[in-house]
Formats: sequence, structure tokens, C-alpha cells
Amino acid sequence: MGQLPDSDMLHRPLGRTNWKLVATPEYLDRNGWPQTPVDLARLEQVRFAAPDHINTLHFAGLATPVMVPTALTAGNGEAVRQMVLDSLGIARFSDFMITDDIRAGRLVELFTGQLSAEPLSISALYLTRVSGLRRLGVFLDWVADISGDQIMQAPFQHA
Repeated sequence: MGQLPDSDMLHRPLGRTNWKLVATPEYLDRNGWPQTPVDLARLEQVRFAAPDHINTLHFAGLATPVMVPTALTAGNGEAVRQMVLDSLGIARFSDFMITDDIRAGRLVELFTGQLSAEPLSISALYLTRVSGLRRLGVFLDWVADISGDQIMQAPFQHA
């Protein structure tokens, strides 16, 4: 996910996913529903240990990012998601991680369409040419079909 490092691995772009800033309704009921992005500074953010840019919240119309105090930090997305679901703070996620939670009402998106963050690229990385391993090609086609995002149909490339 994200920008690919320069390497000899082969890759296939699978799609892109947008970012969303979310919290539980219970957390917002307890701590206040922000009316503007600047109001986020009175809440707390569950942060990703790395990469740090995920924790930076830029919004359309604001020259500088909104600084939100840290509630907790975790090393992987599922841990951050669980802490947010436990009403411990707000966090920014790629939408594929939290779509079901939003649909079910467990999470609400904050400031829809106002978060300024480039979509996250998703690619499959592998070591062998797909033409030499048919089942890998079939698998990558299947992943592309189920991704639910606009798939970039691109030839296989070096990362």
C-alpha cells in the first residue's frame, strides 16, 4: 500500500482507496461533536506508530494541519481500528478498513469531503512473471475484481 519503493519486484496496481476521519457516536457524545475541523483539537486521536503522515490531518481551506492530542498509539491498523471502536479517540483510515463499520453505525465519518489526503494506492507485489505462473495471474485478476474500487488496468511493471 502507498508509494512503492524502488525495487526489482514486479507489481500490479489494483486500485486506490480514499481516506476517512472517523469516531464512534459514543465518543463524540461524551466529548462533543466538532462543528469545524479546528474543533478537533479538543478531542484525542488514536495514532499509527508509522508512517506518521497518516496522523496528520489536513483540511480543505486550512493552511496548516489540525493538531489533535494523542490518546494512544498502535503499530497496526487493526489495533488502531479496535481502539477507535472502543471509543478511545478519532483516527484516519483508508475507507476499505472502516466501510462496514460506517454502514453498521459503529463509526461516523467526520467532515466528509473536507479531509485533504491523496488516495492510497494498492498494489500486488510478487517475484515472478505472471505469464510463468498462471495461478498467480488468476489470483491477481480475482483480487482486482473484488477490490470494489476503480481498478487501474495496467501492464505488469517493476516496482
